[in-house]
Amino acid sequence: MFCTNCGEQLPDGTRFCTKCGARIDAGASADATTAGGEKTTVMGTDATHVMPGADTGAAPDATRVMPGAASAPLPDEDPYRGLYVTDEAWAGAADGARGEPRRSGRGLVIAAVVTCVLAVAAVAALVVVVIDPFGLHLLDGAPVAQEQTASDEPAEEPEPEADPVPKSLAVATAPSKTGYLVGDSLDPAGLVLTLTLDDGSEKTVTYSADAASDFSFDPSTFDAAGNVEVTVTYKGLSTTFGVAVSEPEPTSTSEPTSTSSPAPTSTSSGTYVLPDSATRLYSADELSGLSNWQLYVARNEIYARHGRMFQRQDLQDYFNAQSWYTPLYSPEQFDSMGLLSSTEQQNASTILSVEKARGSEYL
Repeated sequence: MFCTNCGEQLPDGTRFCTKCGARIDAGASADATTAGGEKTTVMGTDATHVMPGADTGAAPDATRVMPGAASAPLPDEDPYRGLYVTDEAWAGAADGARGEPRRSGRGLVIAAVVTCVLAVAAVAALVVVVIDPFGLHLLDGAPVAQEQTASDEPAEEPEPEADPVPKSLAVATAPSKTGYLVGDSLDPAGLVLTLTLDDGSEKTVTYSADAASDFSFDPSTFDAAGNVEVTVTYKGLSTTFGVAVSEPEPTSTSEPTSTSSPAPTSTSSGTYVLPDSATRLYSADELSGLSNWQLYVARNEIYARHGRMFQRQDLQDYFNAQSWYTPLYSPEQFDSMGLLSSTEQQNASTILSVEKARGSEYL
């Protein structure tokens, strides 16, 4: 007898194939010989499935007949003669006669295609994981930055505001002392500066002994008489203010003297020709005893008390030597300010009339 699955020749009575392990149908028929001399194995009384060249140990033309096979022979020209079994015949065959389940050729192709697709997908996934494990899209040609949500972004710290920078400097108040003699050193006490910052704000800076190192002055010592412009520098910025420097009071020998002329009066504030010219009116008779020089000085000391400066050098030098005198205004500035009181104006007018009556050389 033969195995219905693989065609292995087996001893009679064998229940399972010793080669493939298939169950042997006890009702299988013995070998038979076709009319043409071909050896066949008959597995049932129904139509047969003929397979040429089965591994039965018989001649090459020997065939195996399976139950349920189509009874009509296939054309001689078909090279696969004996390999076809109809679906109806195969489905109707007994379980024992069929052996292993039928394997459809189309099913195998589909299974192979699915397997290939899965294999390709697995290889592609492996390549991506190995080459681009962090999702940087290296295969696309350039890494793509991962998007950050607003909550992931670090909070920006506000930049500290820069301190305002000094932009310009101006004198708000000149030093208290503005009159000097040749050889004196500058006294900046009372100096007040206005510092303008780049944000538009202003800052007041007052000179003091504690802050003296922040200031510099040029010149700081006066070696020549005249109106001197002093440059003050603070934090790299500079501005100027003016002072008057004079020679010591000259001694005049050409002045006419008169024993009846009142001598200049000395007060705690310095020497005045007419110390009360700002507070009371003087008559022409009172002034008649003064020399032309004294009248000249008395008339101009009314102006000098208010800080007026003079174009004539003899007057300027004289008043610069007075401790009470502080030059503040040019003649033009003073004349436009109207600082004289009515008493001072009348006294100046009276003195001038006496000078003109005499024909003073100082007019």
